[in-house]
Amino acid sequence: MVVFCNFRKKTIKPEFIQYLVEHNLFEHFAIVTDDTMPDSFMKRGHLNYLVKKAMKAGLTPEQAIYAATYTPARRMGLSDKGSIAPGKIADFVVLDDPRQFHVLATYCSGREVYRRNAVQEPEERDTSFPSHFYHSVHVTPRTEDNFTLHVEQETGSVCCRILCVSNKTTFVQEETAVLPVKNHEICWEDSPYNLAVVFERHGKNGGCGYALVGGAAMKKGAAATTYAHDHHNLLVIGQTKADMMLAANTVIENQGGYAAAINNTVTAFAALPIAGILSDQPLDVLGKQIQGVTQSLQEWGYDHPNIIMSLSTLSLPVSPDIKVTDKGIIDVSKQKILPMILD
Repeated sequence: MVVFCNFRKKTIKPEFIQYLVEHNLFEHFAIVTDDTMPDSFMKRGHLNYLVKKAMKAGLTPEQAIYAATYTPARRMGLSDKGSIAPGKIADFVVLDDPRQFHVLATYCSGREVYRRNAVQEPEERDTSFPSHFYHSVHVTPRTEDNFTLHVEQETGSVCCRILCVSNKTTFVQEETAVLPVKNHEICWEDSPYNLAVVFERHGKNGGCGYALVGGAAMKKGAAATTYAHDHHNLLVIGQTKADMMLAANTVIENQGGYAAAINNTVTAFAALPIAGILSDQPLDVLGKQIQGVTQSLQEWGYDHPNIIMSLSTLSLPVSPDIKVTDKGIIDVSKQKILPMILD
């Protein structure tokens, strides 16, 4: 059996690299990235950052570059990429110091598109998508009632399932809590928990799922996004109905993005108007917008080294242990829908 491994940031460790080198396994692994947030991209880069990390862990420059170019291209069947050779697309960089990975110039299809310290003339190109890509959020404006937890009983209390967000990983574990009921509503706004709601936004079935969220999530304010893995429905989370409504409607009105809101004010917004998941803005613009959303959530108590990814994977039903989707709370390992209220 042939085993092939993909190494991301968290798995590029000296002990792993040493094993790969000692056993000459260069044809059996690749250096790859997962989601990289625009603000992080601006600070440290992308694959170039991982190549440098791999060299510090024990690979030579040649070995690290090979693992980030030729091996993954061959693994993905991209026969026209991965190396500089006749018949291949001439995408490459020129380095003045391979070990530091300092890029002197960048070429795409054989044409220079970047040179250090050179003034780059903006290129006129049509980067637009078909018109329907800009109208993909098929959700009507939300009201506060969309964030109300109605129950049959008039008063008393109910035991609820809580999604406990980790402050180190994107895993979410299960806890329980007893919340009061008044006038047939669960009084979640008076609790220490956020409400999370996922609205189906592709115009398929209009479904929505609810969950109460604790742990490392924010302690006030609200956030909404259509960048909710992997279904990319509209995810809204917050401490009050009013803030959640404002964040959700900001995203709906702009046909996608990330919004942060508190006290009837949108404090940060990053537009993703193309299919609700892509930006048409330069990296530095989008990076600053995402940084603004991250800063707001951090100020409101969201405790995680990658807040945007933690938020976006709250609805990822293939990541342990429980998540929330437009179908409701999902037990990831059993692939079952779980009730929010326990008997």
